[in-house]
Amino acid sequence: MGEKPPTEIAVQQARKNLNDWVSQQEDSVYVKSLKHSSLALAIENQLIDYHWTEVKIFYDQPSKISSSRDKKELNMSQYIAPYLEHAKHEVLIISPDFMRRLTTQIMRFMPIESQI
Repeated sequence: MGEKPPTEIAVQQARKNLNDWVSQQEDSVYVKSLKHSSLALAIENQLIDYHWTEVKIFYDQPSKISSSRDKKELNMSQYIAPYLEHAKHEVLIISPDFMRRLTTQIMRFMPIESQI
């Protein structure tokens, strides 16, 4: 995710690359296991209830890594804080944590009123 939006040609190439990669994975042990998993069967048998909601996606600008820590406009907390302050039920943040063994962090924030 750069400073400028990608060109249509770049988007088409990225889609082709993704489709090629997905095709290469079809015979993998992981995909074969996933196709026969209880989750896949539940989805196929329409046993999963979906709850659609609005989402917001936030991401760091690539320039953040080489910039001064004093550049507040590169800090996502200023954009996330209003959602935490005005949440009616919860704010769920899912963040891949590349600094700690490539794990995914899931953070759940609930307003104080809903915790009582």
